[in-house]
Amino acid sequence: MAENKFTQSVETLILGMLIGVIAFLMLGYTEGLFYDKNIVRWLPEIQEEEFVRTENGMMKLSGIPEVRTELKIPDYEKNQVFIKRIMEEKIEDKWVVTRTDELWANFSLHGIEVFPEYSKQYFELEEKYVKESDVDRQTMYGIDAETPLIVVGTAVNGEMMDGNIFAISNLDNTKLETELKSMVHNDWWFFKLFAWLLLSIGIVAFLLPMLAFLEILPELGLWGILTFIGGCIGVAFLLVAIETLVFAYWFLIFLILGFMLYLFIRINIKKKKKPINILPN
Repeated sequence: MAENKFTQSVETLILGMLIGVIAFLMLGYTEGLFYDKNIVRWLPEIQEEEFVRTENGMMKLSGIPEVRTELKIPDYEKNQVFIKRIMEEKIEDKWVVTRTDELWANFSLHGIEVFPEYSKQYFELEEKYVKESDVDRQTMYGIDAETPLIVVGTAVNGEMMDGNIFAISNLDNTKLETELKSMVHNDWWFFKLFAWLLLSIGIVAFLLPMLAFLEILPELGLWGILTFIGGCIGVAFLLVAIETLVFAYWFLIFLILGFMLYLFIRINIKKKKKPINILPN
């Protein structure tokens, strides 16, 4: 019986540790969201072919794409760089989406060949074609080939197909930053709160078996157990808050530590230079 109780306690301890690790990984992911948003904000817009085509690294290209293939919408004259086609069927007097296709033309921007299939799109799309019958409907949205685009990604040997963030947008730079900020803000809060919940569960799962194994739980009573759980939630909140502050103000922490080190050195130097009284009293 005692051996079984010990085994259960160890299993719960390990589970609590794993949940805690997952929570901290999620906290790291939330900070990565802000990093991705800041990449778009910090990178300068390259609006002309002002660099060597073989230059590598993270870039934010801006301008009218050089479209080399024909991509057309029925009954619409202009060539497209991107088309979104939505197929719907009428089921019980309601339109239900049955298929969505995204079509890209081959294009480059300032000499960099862009492979957009795995990109994240931030588009303002215009409805350009609708074909509807009693049972089905086809709607097509598109972006004209002469529409200025912003492409953010990593260029390698004149090609761009991925990166820490790989995004294509027909918004201007200010609108794109605002759109990213809004999306990141909502995701940031969701993952922070979820990480707080996981961390709270992990701390409880880590400590509770210790109390049970030491047979302290019966002495705590209901209110004692609730207070213990509330304390675990408070500790989890404190850890999340510290992590957030460290990531947000890491440079201030280094400045404070540097200033404290400077004061420590100055104080020790003054102590060493203190004159010694050798005269007899």
